[in-house]
Amino acid sequence: MKKIIETQRTYLREMTQNDYADLCEILQDSETMYAYEHAFSDEEVQNWLDWQLNNYEKHGFGLWAVIDKDTEEFIGQVGLTVQKVEDKEELEIGYLLKRKHWHKGYALEAAKACKEYAFNTLNKDKVVSIIRDNNYPSQHVAERVGMKIEGQFTKHYYNMDMPHYVYSIEKDTNASIFHKMTGENIYFKALEIKDAEKVHKYASDKDVKRFIGWRLMAALEETREHIEKMIKNENEGTSIYASVVLKGTEEVIGTAMLFKFDKEASKAEVGYVFDKDCWGKGYGTETVALMSSFAFETLKLHKLYGNVVDTNLGSARVLEKNGFVLEGRFKDHYFIEGKYYDGLYFGRIESEE
Repeated sequence: MKKIIETQRTYLREMTQNDYADLCEILQDSETMYAYEHAFSDEEVQNWLDWQLNNYEKHGFGLWAVIDKDTEEFIGQVGLTVQKVEDKEELEIGYLLKRKHWHKGYALEAAKACKEYAFNTLNKDKVVSIIRDNNYPSQHVAERVGMKIEGQFTKHYYNMDMPHYVYSIEKDTNASIFHKMTGENIYFKALEIKDAEKVHKYASDKDVKRFIGWRLMAALEETREHIEKMIKNENEGTSIYASVVLKGTEEVIGTAMLFKFDKEASKAEVGYVFDKDCWGKGYGTETVALMSSFAFETLKLHKLYGNVVDTNLGSARVLEKNGFVLEGRFKDHYFIEGKYYDGLYFGRIESEE
């Protein structure tokens, strides 16, 4: 029998027809199956087992038998199945144990192992657990796996409507880690189209443009399109962005970005822009500190650099406070409102801080 996963106390293996009697002990126990509103018949148990055998052949995974390492006892079934949630296919972690093994931590132990298997072996980015609204123990397991409620829907089963929660968790990618960075006064979050009006406030501000050197966003629709482009670039892996949110007010006050990645040289450019109402309050310094920590500790970059308009003394100070050193000046590097400005090039080597 093929072993798939090993945990501290158990191992998970593919089920066979020989596991039919153990499955009956689970699926024909009305208390265990209360979320299904009925105990299974012999035929339903066989159909369930056939479904798993087919899953192994079709997908390479399914619900697996959970076996106690010491006793070789069949504890239950935990594993991964493809489920439809309102016409969208999701990879679900499911768990059903014999009642005598409830409250011993086996479901959590195996579910955590399945999550890691999905992320690291199957290279999946997301897993869910679809749980009946009255199945509180299973909800508790999902939460301890790290899942949160993503949504809910009603499943029509056994001639009745059954509300279900969809719990989910996504694999930590570099971008998702960046979006969770938090400081004393601010925190990062993923860019969202719904924040376009807040972003447009500084993206359309002539005073901001004067120091940044980017194209002014005249219309809100332009800002929306620009956010969509940034999200697309992030999804393609060429840049990483975050909205900067002020704690307490929960308002988006700026944008933080790492871009122009050079994998061979292990370096990237750092960028940031803020609503002018938030200038001079230390938020830029805190933002660059978070980005630097992420770049050097998570991405393991060798160097960060930043380019600023030579009249943008505030931005220059932000970089200097974070260990960046002025390395050069580019003559007439920026052309803003009919006038040329020099560009100041600041750099920071990971080992120099």
